Amino acid sequence: MKRIISLLITMVMIVAMFTGCSETKQKQNDKQKEVVNTSKENEEKTPKVEQKTLKVAVFLGGFGREYWDEVSKAFEEENEGVTVKVVADPNIGEIVRNDILANDAPDFVYLSSRDKSGTTQSLIKDKGITDITDVVEGLKDKMINGVLDNSLVSPYGDGKIYLVPFNFSSLGLWYNEDYFKENNLTAPETWDDFFALENKITDRSLITYAGIYPGYLESLVFPAIASGAGRETFEKLVKYDVEALESKELKEIIDKFQLIATSKAIMNGTAGINHTTSQSEFLMGKAAFIPNGSWIANEMKDAPREDGFVWGFTAAPVLKADSDKYVVASMDEMYIPNVAKNKELAKKFLAFLYSDKAIKIQAEKAKSVPPLKDVADIIKPFVDEATGASYTLFDKGYKPLISNFSAVDNMTLNPRKEFFGTIGQVITGTKTTDEAIKYLKPIFEEASKNIVK
Repeated sequence: MKRIISLLITMVMIVAMFTGCSETKQKQNDKQKEVVNTSKENEEKTPKVEQKTLKVAVFLGGFGREYWDEVSKAFEEENEGVTVKVVADPNIGEIVRNDILANDAPDFVYLSSRDKSGTTQSLIKDKGITDITDVVEGLKDKMINGVLDNSLVSPYGDGKIYLVPFNFSSLGLWYNEDYFKENNLTAPETWDDFFALENKITDRSLITYAGIYPGYLESLVFPAIASGAGRETFEKLVKYDVEALESKELKEIIDKFQLIATSKAIMNGTAGINHTTSQSEFLMGKAAFIPNGSWIANEMKDAPREDGFVWGFTAAPVLKADSDKYVVASMDEMYIPNVAKNKELAKKFLAFLYSDKAIKIQAEKAKSVPPLKDVADIIKPFVDEATGASYTLFDKGYKPLISNFSAVDNMTLNPRKEFFGTIGQVITGTKTTDEAIKYLKPIFEEASKNIVK
């Protein structure tokens, strides 16, 4: 009997033990399910970050590529899920054109309307650029006065902004300041001063330029016309006004360009050289002056030069010392193609480029100055002597000249290219003033009828 009772007690204990283990395991399973369910709920509550790729196409020139890589990285850090793909190339105009035709357009483009490819001009003509007035509204108070009041950023005259400036470069005549000091020479203010230097400078030509890219003459030709012929005549000229082209005021200025040829002030061989060769020849002391922008120092930073070379800057000569004086202020444009797939993200990127963080990167890596107010302290540690020198004339009463020829449609010839090419022929001695005006007249007549509205 005792044995039976003992056996029953043992069985009860075993059953109780298994029951307890089962309950413990069930509780553990319940807790694990609860954790899993909670994790799933949290995953459902936390939205996944959308991955986006911003395609950025930039011209690879004097400002280099490093800035675009650094500023893109900074933008990615502030925008989770965004990858910026930068394509930088000296022939980016052709690349952008082909990508648009292949339905693979970039979202953002940095390419001057003066680029030899003509891509930006074509997009303007075809109204293929996005209206970015909404972005600019939040930035315009930061910009230098007058920067947005020109046809470069508002090509249709409709009060809307389609392109914005990446940089604010001064263009004019560059010279070796050390050479001028050593020889007791003064940079010319008037045309008389300019030609008088021929008798004082005997070991080099007076001037050279990129002969096969005559657009570089803009920094000499535009301010000379605006000052000598008057700002009103100049503004009519860039709208292809034939009366302005044939005016005696303009003829007087083109005569000065002709005198460069007839007095043999131009360096031999200039007509057939590119910008790199002309800049190299200038640095080695083959010519006293070269028309160019402030990017020249960075572009030629590794090029050999004559001993003691120091960048000096002056503006185009004027007819009279008391005339209004101008310095071409160049702005290389940035824009968003109409066919871009990520327009809103591109607008956000564009606004970021004007932030203090981006400005500092631009000054440090591109050695360029953005067209913004109150950035002197930010850029001072980084900009080169050429950029600094080019800003001194504005403190002396020179006015910035920001303009370009109006965009045209339905023309085989490029009026801007033809104008500077023809003036280049005058300077190198293959055309006279009268021949130049006669050649340009029918081009202006056609262009005036085809201005993009």
